[in-house]
Amino acid sequence: MPMTPIGDLAGGFASRLNMTRVKADLDRLTTEMSTGRPADPVAHVGGDTARVAHIARDIEMARARASAATGLGQTLAVMQTVMDGLEGLRDGLERLVVPLTPASPAAEYRRAGEAGAGAFRDIVGRLNTAHGGNALFAGTATDGPALADADAMLASLSAAANGAVTASDVTDAVDAWFSDPAGGFATMGYLGDSGAPLARRLDEELTVTVTPRADDPAFRELLRASAILALSADPALGLAPSTSAALVTGVLDDLIGAAPLLTGLRAGVGLAEERTAEAVTRHTARVAVLTVALNELTLADPYATAIALKETETQLQTQFVLTSRLSGLSLVNFLR
Repeated sequence: MPMTPIGDLAGGFASRLNMTRVKADLDRLTTEMSTGRPADPVAHVGGDTARVAHIARDIEMARARASAATGLGQTLAVMQTVMDGLEGLRDGLERLVVPLTPASPAAEYRRAGEAGAGAFRDIVGRLNTAHGGNALFAGTATDGPALADADAMLASLSAAANGAVTASDVTDAVDAWFSDPAGGFATMGYLGDSGAPLARRLDEELTVTVTPRADDPAFRELLRASAILALSADPALGLAPSTSAALVTGVLDDLIGAAPLLTGLRAGVGLAEERTAEAVTRHTARVAVLTVALNELTLADPYATAIALKETETQLQTQFVLTSRLSGLSLVNFLR
């Protein structure tokens, strides 16, 4: 077989060229080993960058949905805490009123009336709770409080009941104030939006509706009952002790009736919390799965890279040995 001789100059050039290539491969593989990413990402995916971009976009979308669902879950949790507190207030008023009888001292009825005024203010404060700068119980009008100032509403209720003599007169005035669509609670009490409930989309198939608003019948009934208690001890009305006592004992049924209404709202929010938590889990899992798929496409295989790096190191060492031996060749040594 004929051999094509390579001169010393050409051989030296070929050796240096091979050394440069091996060193470049070594640098590239070392970088890939340390960073976990290929030196040429496009070549690594065979030029299919559209697939990589599609997966990356899906990851960002799933992350955004998981974040939105997490935020909604936090909002619902705060709403649930507020309603738990309202149930505690309702239960406290009920426990205060239950033991009262016609023979109870007037001071006990006055104490119940003062507790009603305090509860009314507390209820308003809780329903005006904001989370993340947004009012929770104002429907879609999240940029302002859901209810007007508690003392302003109590003053309006007192004015509406002015001149009342009997317990029925007072309760009728309070009922009219809370039920009038053109006045009272509807115009100066509730400040939020009264349109469709606030809906939050968590993905293509799931939308969670945030239903509790400060004008909900459950909250309105609780406000009404505490307002009647407050008016029973209102010095501006100057009610007879018997009338005050009748107002206090008569409100017991209203307090008891508000319990299942509050329970229904709390159950609805609890269901929304459950669905939201499931959405967070689902989107978080999707992020994990897609991230694995993206890594498989875009990250260098550490095992294959380690093998290639070892082979390249061996090539470089071999090249050094050959170069060293070739540099030691001479005619004198050959003739010996």
